Parts: sequence; C-alpha cells; structure tokens
Amino acid sequence: YEGAQNQEVIRYLPAYFSSQAAVISAFTDFTIGKNLLSAFAYGCGFLLLSQYIYYITMKPHR
Repeated sequence: YEGAQNQEVIRYLPAYFSSQAAVISAFTDFTIGKNLLSAFAYGCGFLLLSQYIYYITMKPHR
C-alpha cells in the first residue's frame, strides 16, 4: 500500500485493517492491537448495517 496513489481510498476498504494486522504480526514485532480493534469495529459496523437492512426488508406489514 506504500506506493499507491490513493492511500485514503485503500484505508476504507473492508480488508485493509485485517490484512495490515496479518502482515504486521507475521513480519514484525509491533503490536497489532489498533489494527485488530479497527478490523473488529469495521466488521461490527457491517453486521449492524446488514441487520438493519434485514429488519427493514423482513418487517411484517400490518
């Protein structure tokens, strides 16, 4: 990601934080806490969004 022109766009992709955590834990001695927490928050956000969409589409009509 270092040489990419649109680094801000790359940071908003779903797999950015999880791939960063994998690379950091595999090849360095740095902690992955921030990336792991960000990946978890990203996943929870998508889960909440999908539950909201499911609720709206499956809501019984009266």
